[in-house]
This record gives sequence, structure tokens and C-alpha cells, in this order.
Amino acid sequence: MNLWGISGFPVLEGAITIENLWPGRESATDYEVGPNWYTDKSAPALFWRDLQGAETVYKWRQAVMEDWGKRLQYLKN
Repeated sequence: MNLWGISGFPVLEGAITIENLWPGRESATDYEVGPNWYTDKSAPALFWRDLQGAETVYKWRQAVMEDWGKRLQYLKN
């Protein structure tokens, strides 16, 4: 069984490392995004904590997390 108790799903582990938050200084470890890239709006009023543009989506966080919980429960059953 995996983390959610759903048999048949592989057990995986991973990690993410964020060295700097946007907007930030350029770094040698920055990912080159290319010409077809967009980002969240940079207005200070749209920051949630330190996260640029996150206020635009944070208002739906609770609903999204509850929806994922229902989906995972469905798979478990």
C-alpha cells in the first residue's frame, strides 16, 4: 500500500528545493524558461505570504484540497 492506502499505486518519494522566491535575484541554478513563458501577476496586493500572484488562486485552496480528498477516498474504496 502507498501513502494513501491505495493498493496498486507505486510508493514514490520525492523532494523539491526552492532556492529563491519570485521576484528574486538571478541565480546560476535558475531554470531557463525560454520565449514562451508567463508568470503570475506581480502586483503586491496579489501576493499571498511571499508568493507572487498566489492570492489569485489561494481563495480556491480549501475547495481544491477537499475535492482531492474525495477523489483519493474514491480510489481507496
